[in-house]
Amino acid sequence: SLNPAPSPPNQPDNPTGEPATNAPTDGTSKPTPAPKPTVTEQRVQIPPGQTRVLVVGQVNPEQVRRYVVKARAGQTMALELPKVTGPVTFDIRGPGGELIPDASRVLSWQGQLGQDGDYTIDVTSLRSSDYTLQVTIN
Repeated sequence: SLNPAPSPPNQPDNPTGEPATNAPTDGTSKPTPAPKPTVTEQRVQIPPGQTRVLVVGQVNPEQVRRYVVKARAGQTMALELPKVTGPVTFDIRGPGGELIPDASRVLSWQGQLGQDGDYTIDVTSLRSSDYTLQVTIN
């Protein structure tokens, strides 16, 4: 008899009698390292007289969507992903390229900026996903 739905790994019986080689759950097997993702960079400008802008995009494991935002020291920047269709997160780097504390693999972040310059936001995902990124600077 055909068994179209394989048993979940937490069930002790395996009616097909085949080892579940396609889904290791113990975390010991490491996948082959993925090729370095392509980075697509886009400058984000907040329209004059406004404080925020929405950016809609698509991202996948082979692609990093990088947004560059110019801001000044003393301003508050808030970033969030109000809409995602998958495991989308972002990292924020300051003008010197350093990762901002508490701003790695997050869904939202807010903080006061310490220096003038270009801040980069790298949006990444473990699988192909759509997202909306909201950038607010006050």
